Amino acid sequence: MPGNGDAQVTLRSRRWVTIAICAAPIALCIAVYWPGIFAWFQMDDFWWLSRLGAAGRDGFWQTLLTRPGHGTYRPLSEPAFFMTFEYLFGPRPLPIRIFVFATQFANLLLLGSLARRLYGSQLAALIAPIVWLAHTSLAGPLVWSSSYNQILGATFLLAELSLFARFVDTGRRSAWVAEWLLFIVGFGVIETNLAHPIHAIAWVLCVAPSDRRRALLRRTIPLMAASAVYAVAHLVLVPRVGPYTMGGHLVPMLKSAYGYWMWTVIPMQLIFEGAQAVHHVIACAAFACLATYTLWRVRSGDRRPLLGWVFYLATLAPYLPLVQQRTPSYLSIPSIGLGLIAADAIVALRVRRAALVGAVLITAVYLRFMLPTAHATVRLSAQDTHAVERVVGGILDLRRTRTEPILIDGVSETVYNAGLAMSPFRCLGVPDVYLTDNAIEELHALPGVAPPSEYAANPADVARWRWAHTLLVLSARGDRLVDITGVWQP
Repeated sequence: MPGNGDAQVTLRSRRWVTIAICAAPIALCIAVYWPGIFAWFQMDDFWWLSRLGAAGRDGFWQTLLTRPGHGTYRPLSEPAFFMTFEYLFGPRPLPIRIFVFATQFANLLLLGSLARRLYGSQLAALIAPIVWLAHTSLAGPLVWSSSYNQILGATFLLAELSLFARFVDTGRRSAWVAEWLLFIVGFGVIETNLAHPIHAIAWVLCVAPSDRRRALLRRTIPLMAASAVYAVAHLVLVPRVGPYTMGGHLVPMLKSAYGYWMWTVIPMQLIFEGAQAVHHVIACAAFACLATYTLWRVRSGDRRPLLGWVFYLATLAPYLPLVQQRTPSYLSIPSIGLGLIAADAIVALRVRRAALVGAVLITAVYLRFMLPTAHATVRLSAQDTHAVERVVGGILDLRRTRTEPILIDGVSETVYNAGLAMSPFRCLGVPDVYLTDNAIEELHALPGVAPPSEYAANPADVARWRWAHTLLVLSARGDRLVDITGVWQP
C-alpha cells in the first residue's frame, strides 16, 4: 500500500509538472505580446474587411475565390477568416485579436508536445516553445490581423507533423487520415504548407526505427505529389505582381537567405537600423556553432538535430525567390526549427556540464535580447494602430450621424501609411473623405502604398461645398480629430 500511495503522489506531481510546463509558455506569450490583444485594424485589414460586403454583392463563393493581387491565395486564413468575424461581431478587432492569441496558445502546446515526443523530455517541451516564442518575427503576426495566416499556418504544420509522428509510433490509420485531412485543408491557409512532406521525410530519417524507414518513406510519396501539384497550380493560377514577382537567380536568393539568417539570430530592430560588422560576426558565429553542434550529434549517431534545420529551411525556402519582398514575419514559422535545435542542445548536453553551461548561456543571451525587442516592437506597432483608430475610427463614427463631405488636415505619416494609404473609407463604403492640399504636400508615403494625391478633392467641389456650408474640415494633428471648419482656410 505505501508503494501504491507513493506511485499516486508521483503521478500527481508529474501531472502538475506537465501542467506548469504547458502553462509557462502561454503565460510568457501574454506577458510579452499582450499589447497585440488590444491592437486595432491597420493596412491590409481594411481590404479584408470589405470582403463581407463584396460577398453580399457578388456572392460568397466568388468573393472567396477572388485572387488577391499579392501573389498568394489563402482563402481560409484571409477572406474566410475576416468575413466570419465581421459577420459574427461586426468590424470589431477585439474578437479577432483574442482568437489569434488563442491559436498561438494552441501552437505553443503543439510544439511542446512535439518536442516531448521527439526528445522524451519535459525540459524539451519547455525550451522549444519559449525559444520560438521569443523570436521577434512573431511580433508582426501577433499585432496585425492580416498576418494571421502565419499563426494558423504554424498550427497546421505542427499538427500535421504531430499526427505523422503518432502514425509512425502507433501505426493507427486514424492518425494517417487526420494528417491527410489537415494537409489538404492547409493549402487554403498558407503556401508553406507544402513543406509538410519534407518534414515527414526528415522525421522518418531522423527519428523512425531504421527497419521501418523504407516503408514509411513510401507513405510520404503521395504527400510529395500533392505538394508538387499545389506548387504548380499556385504558380500558374495566382498572378504575381510588383515585389511579389519571383526571381529565380541563385545569388539574390542566397543573399536573401543570409539576410533571413541574420534576422533569425539577431533582434530585427537592430538590423533595421543598419547591419554593422558586429552583426555579421554574430550571424556567422551562430551558424558555425549550431552547424558544428549538429555535425557532432550526427556523427555520434543521433540525427534529431537535423529535424530542426529541415523545419527551418523547408518553410523558409518558398519565400527566398521573393527577393524584392523580404519580410520579418516570413520567419514566424521557420523559427520553430530554432526552438527544436535549442531544446535538443540543452537536453543532449545535460550529462556534459561544461557544454551545458555554454548552451544555457547562449540561450539566455538570446532570450535576453529577443524578448525585450519583441515586446517593444509589438507595443509600438499597437500604438500605431491606436493612432489609426483615433483618426479612421473617429471618422467612421462621425459618418453614422453626419453626411457632409470631410476634409482631413494634419495627418501624421503613421496614420497615413498604416491606415489611409489602404483606402479604408473606400473599402468600407464611406464616401466623400479627402485630404487637404497641405496634408497631401506634407505626407511622404512608404514604397508600395498609394500616394496621398489619391485623396485629393476636386477644387470645384470644395468651393461648392464651402459656399453651401456643407463641408466638414477636421484636423488630425496629434492623431486626434478636432473640428476646424470655422477657422480653416484652403
